[in-house]
Amino acid sequence: MFSTDTPSHYDTYLYHAQSIRWIEEYGVVKGLGNLHNRFAYNSAFMCLQGIFSFSWYMNRSLHTLNGFLWVFMSSYGIMTLKIFKNRRIFISDVLKIFLSIYLCTDTIINNLSSPHTDMMALIMVLYILVRWNELLEEGTQDYILYGILCLLGVCAVSIKLSTTMILVLVLKPAIILIRKKKRIAIFTCIGIGTFIILPFLIRNVILSGYLVYPYASIDIFDVDWKMEKAMVDYDSREITVWGRRLNDVNKYDEPITTWLPIWMKACGGFYSGLMICNIILLPISLVVIAYWIYKKKYDKSLLLGCIVILFLGWLLTAPLPRYGVVYLALEPVFYLAILLEKISLNEDNEKRWRNIFIFLFLVLAGRTSWKAMDYISEAINQYAVMPADYSSSFQSYSVEWEGMEIFIPIEGDRGSYDAFPSTPYIQTLPKIELRKDNLSDGFKQKNRIQID
Repeated sequence: MFSTDTPSHYDTYLYHAQSIRWIEEYGVVKGLGNLHNRFAYNSAFMCLQGIFSFSWYMNRSLHTLNGFLWVFMSSYGIMTLKIFKNRRIFISDVLKIFLSIYLCTDTIINNLSSPHTDMMALIMVLYILVRWNELLEEGTQDYILYGILCLLGVCAVSIKLSTTMILVLVLKPAIILIRKKKRIAIFTCIGIGTFIILPFLIRNVILSGYLVYPYASIDIFDVDWKMEKAMVDYDSREITVWGRRLNDVNKYDEPITTWLPIWMKACGGFYSGLMICNIILLPISLVVIAYWIYKKKYDKSLLLGCIVILFLGWLLTAPLPRYGVVYLALEPVFYLAILLEKISLNEDNEKRWRNIFIFLFLVLAGRTSWKAMDYISEAINQYAVMPADYSSSFQSYSVEWEGMEIFIPIEGDRGSYDAFPSTPYIQTLPKIELRKDNLSDGFKQKNRIQID
């Protein structure tokens, strides 16, 4: 029921809804980022949302995909716990509880109705880490199973670039394959990975003219719809400074010693506490990784190294909490999992800690059920049969441009799903033009040479 409510996420009306409408109406459009830079924020999730919105059948666009994923992954996290069968705590069990806690946070629950990309990207990372731990706990050495998880990591990258560091795990199956000289398997894995990521890269080029948006440094295509390099660079820096809570692109070069205290103050006690934990654990983790490598415990060192790199990658690029709260919490949770696993192996403590673990699990389940019932009691009469539509409270006015109507928000930068096509910035329109005669042909910056 959470996903049937009216979407309220800020970015949904900034660009999510319009991006989905473009996919529903035209698929992929050349130079769409010229109309609004955020339309170039390519994500495979938006394509999935466009496909499963059923706008072609329902005469409205459904936005319940995150709700489906929530149900699926919540069920996975609960139904596959091994503690009930094996009567001891596993690292994978702790990570599953962490997954369930993340899915039950107010930030996730309150935004399930919005087609944002953050949740799917983060739960894919968590799922990969959970299954990776389970394979290690089972003593599995089959490179195919680890390789499949790495390919899932490639899928995660096509959802959100911030998940890229999960691909550090590819070292394990790669080393196994190289040692065994399985050339066919190596090329097969590379081929499948390329097949997965290629549509994402192609869409990047079509939407913006760049292979990876918003990174203009990777500039290898000379197409007439290419976005202005200065705009791409500005967008990239803006993402970073907003994540750092500086809110001023001119402060992009501020050192971490300057912006981190500002970040901690702006984000509040909970996130600051997690950040302090990571700062304390970071040098410890580096020592532990080195020790495990020395002891030839390569699987453990790779796993912890991946967790550290995920955190650092998020911190040094765009450390907005909703982009990477999972990365922020992973290191402390991982050490807690190791501690609980060791304690549960002690027969004197086994029953006590198992009961504590089960109690916390029941508290989590009870909280979620209570919140769900409270919400359902309010929404069941409204949205039990048909989910709510996108909000129509954002008013727009139309202007004539290139012989057609373009909608501009009356206030702020947010518009509705219905006001299509739309751009939040009217000052953009004099700078761009249609590539040919129709919207389906795309947009380009003025004074660029047309390429047929």
